[in-house]
Amino acid sequence: MGCSRCTQEQGTGPRLQERVAAMADNDAPTAHLCGCRALDIGLKLPHLLPVVARSYASLILTSAAQRQAKLAKRYKRLALNACEQLSELGLLSYTLTAAAVTDASQGQWEAGTSSLKDAAQWSQKIGDQRQWEEATSHLAHLEFYRGDFKSSLELYQRAIESATERGDKQIRNRCNAGLAAVYLATGDLESASALLKQTNSFGQKALALLRQGSDAALSMSERESYCEGALEEVNKVTDRFKGQRTKYYTLKAFVSTTDVVLQLYERAIASNNERVSGSANEAVRPAVVALNDANELGTKAHAWIGKLSQFAEVYAVAQPRMLLFKAMMSGLEGSPSAAKSLAKRSARTAHKMRMPYDEALATLYLAKLGRGKERAKALATAQEAFERLGAKYDLQRCHQLAEDAA
Repeated sequence: MGCSRCTQEQGTGPRLQERVAAMADNDAPTAHLCGCRALDIGLKLPHLLPVVARSYASLILTSAAQRQAKLAKRYKRLALNACEQLSELGLLSYTLTAAAVTDASQGQWEAGTSSLKDAAQWSQKIGDQRQWEEATSHLAHLEFYRGDFKSSLELYQRAIESATERGDKQIRNRCNAGLAAVYLATGDLESASALLKQTNSFGQKALALLRQGSDAALSMSERESYCEGALEEVNKVTDRFKGQRTKYYTLKAFVSTTDVVLQLYERAIASNNERVSGSANEAVRPAVVALNDANELGTKAHAWIGKLSQFAEVYAVAQPRMLLFKAMMSGLEGSPSAAKSLAKRSARTAHKMRMPYDEALATLYLAKLGRGKERAKALATAQEAFERLGAKYDLQRCHQLAEDAA
């Protein structure tokens, strides 16, 4: 009877582990319970089995998704120890990747980088190309969020090349979306737009369309058409983001969408002000979507900042941009002192987390709010950072702000 029970439980553990993987993205609490149950079964068996190590690895992610950082750290230690005892290089690579995702989401760059490089090395050693691509693509995400766009681009390209060779659309699409984010940050709008046609990254598509519509050579009707297209893409994103998320790298989509809505809101306010003053000028006034309702766009902006705030409560890596968008919203709603305070918090948080791109974005906004020497100093600091990072689009924004202030 005991032997039969062991056999039954040996089968139950892996089945529960499969449920953990299936639910982890959408129902972290239930996934966590299944992971704990699989772990409990595995630990009761007479010999250490792979399901124990894999359960520990999954519990790293579900704990992080439920904001239990200490518990996630404990599971990381236990998972690595179990993998070493089992001499399972495949499981070791999987576990290192899972641990690194948690580290990167909290801005623990060195720990995340070390784990991902080790994971890629072990995967390559045993010939597991798929797991190597997972580790490499996650390292590309990490480098993007900490502002090393050159390294991020190279890593995405290597993972895409490998995934294309195997015919893996999932990895390729994920990396294409990441690569598009790099292109948007570095000012290569043409390459970003071409890639985004192959993905369902609606938030980034919206941002690309909005930037395409900012070309001064376009007619007003053409610019408004781009704005309308951007809003259409934003509305698609609203339908996609529901429930709890356990993948920190989707921050790109949250940020892009919130950025677009804020820009459209700002344009709607400017357009309304021009109508009231009767000073509208076809050549210079900002293009606004036909649905030119500032109140509606303001409500949408608040909603997206709220989503980003929830995201930031789980993943620290989102905090600098969340604070910056809150600052921008305060500025648009006529609270310059609150805007300045929030922007300074954003810059400080980004500096503490060693996220130079986010710090430079907050500094640029402070330059926009400032006057005289204060503006000049902030503008010079932001410009130097963007030049160092290769963020050509934002460098152009610095030059435009300098011209407007002259």
